[in-house]
Amino acid sequence: MDVAGRVVRALSAGDQGRPFGGGCSRPERRQAPGRNEADEAVVYDFCTELSTNHAVSDATFSRAKETLGQQQLVNLIALSGTYVTVAMLLNAAQEPVPPGKSPPLQPLPAR
Repeated sequence: MDVAGRVVRALSAGDQGRPFGGGCSRPERRQAPGRNEADEAVVYDFCTELSTNHAVSDATFSRAKETLGQQQLVNLIALSGTYVTVAMLLNAAQEPVPPGKSPPLQPLPAR
């Protein structure tokens, strides 16, 4: 499976009752989804660490580079950034959920 496929599987895990999609905004749900492949675990860990800490540790970077290779790691970073950018644009524009679809997560309570 290519890096885009692994990212899509990891990012869509929340749609299957597994908590990637909402993991960053709901800290109590920050746990890895069921992992079927070692490379999916690397993608999940890398993306979660990057989006949570805005950086990755040397150990995570080395593991990802060893598993994915340099070019796919660059692709993963770009794809992860694109996902975040699209999410920010949709949130900033307060884009509604498409007709006939339900929100994937319940709104967070007001602070």
